[in-house]
Amino acid sequence: MPEPATAEWNTVLFDTVGALVMVLDRDGCIVRCNRTAQEFMGYSPSEVRGRPYFWTRFLPRSCHAEVLEVFRRLCAGEDIPIHDNPWLNRSGETRLFEWRNTVLRDADGQATHVITLGVDVTQARLDAARLHDGEQRLRRELAERRRLERQVVDIASAEQARIGREIHDGLGQQLTALNMLCASLRQRLERDGQAAAADALERLQQRLQDAASQARALARGLSPLRVNGVSLKEAIRALVDDAAAGSDMAFELQLDDAAPDLEDNVAMHLYRIAQESLHNALKHARASRVSVELRLVGECVRLEVRDDGVGLPTGSRHSLGLPIMHHRAALIGATLQVESSADTGTIVRCVLPRDADGPARAFH
Repeated sequence: MPEPATAEWNTVLFDTVGALVMVLDRDGCIVRCNRTAQEFMGYSPSEVRGRPYFWTRFLPRSCHAEVLEVFRRLCAGEDIPIHDNPWLNRSGETRLFEWRNTVLRDADGQATHVITLGVDVTQARLDAARLHDGEQRLRRELAERRRLERQVVDIASAEQARIGREIHDGLGQQLTALNMLCASLRQRLERDGQAAAADALERLQQRLQDAASQARALARGLSPLRVNGVSLKEAIRALVDDAAAGSDMAFELQLDDAAPDLEDNVAMHLYRIAQESLHNALKHARASRVSVELRLVGECVRLEVRDDGVGLPTGSRHSLGLPIMHHRAALIGATLQVESSADTGTIVRCVLPRDADGPARAFH
């Protein structure tokens, strides 16, 4: 069977392309359009051929000027390979088409024809818009969830601070007053020769002093940072000192002077992570040594609490405050890693990048 002539091949290819194809001369007349274009537009070739700018009939009036300007610029030699605009058919249906243009030129470089191929992108753009709207909605929902989570944490922190102040200003002051009263009574009993009663009051006074110390330590743990100028480093130092005073463990503390100042909210979350980690080490690790460090490593602030104990108890991944620690880290844009084994003990490491994008910027 003989092969079709080149002209026949071109006609077959032209008419079987699944996109709108039109050939326009430099005067804007449709020279030729393929079968797909004819079917969509609803006009036969004889109805459209040779009529200047007849194709503007398929444009909404609002985009006439824009598309005519694109055609003018193409003929003037400007490279505009792709543009899009709405396209109407004879019955008034509107679709969005993306047009790819090729300009044919004569030997002098003058435009003779513009071949334009239109692809219907209506559904693709609708899908993209829905996807974008869905992503935006998801972002809004996530932002609202983070806002509510922060609000819950802030409320809890505010309540802790309130309790801490009440312990300090109420219970602590009462214990101090009772201690002073015992001291006065003990001195009076000693003057009156009632040594036994004085000794009893001395023991009571010592217990009151111990209770007052515990109340102050408890108040420090519940109160927010930067009360009376307490920084994160100072608060962690006090936290470790309190732990060392009530434990036989050896404690090592490393506070990097190069670590920058943190915003109060960020510092508070890091302090709570250190507090919970140290509490777990004291209560569950059965360790002989605990180290706490706050350092600037590269572009990150790193908080690490490490012990040489027996590791976290089985099934403790959802207890011991670990989810809350992870949540606190996420709120400030940090990452929290917990490594635990019976042979090497437990490491809690919180890393805060310099460009952390939490609810508050970490660095001033």
